[in-house]
Amino acid sequence: MAASDGRSDACFFPRGSAFEPDPLLAGGLAARYGIRVLDVGPVLCPGTGPDCPAVLQGVLLYRDSGHITNTLASVLSPRLERGLGGLLPN
Repeated sequence: MAASDGRSDACFFPRGSAFEPDPLLAGGLAARYGIRVLDVGPVLCPGTGPDCPAVLQGVLLYRDSGHITNTLASVLSPRLERGLGGLLPN
């Protein structure tokens, strides 16, 4: 936001550079060893356009280029818990 003069529509990054290929998926290791993979991409980069928004519906998603905001973390947390489905110890 600071670099965009406060214009939320100017805060985005290219979807193509948002995620690095996962070596577990690319090499087939996840399937081979039954590793469960959670895709959080739709939460971290919502929408289907060529860019990932840093601000969505007036909500800031990223603190900087490498850190999500508490708001995005609170949205992501229940999804991770559901996706892990009891795999985490209490």
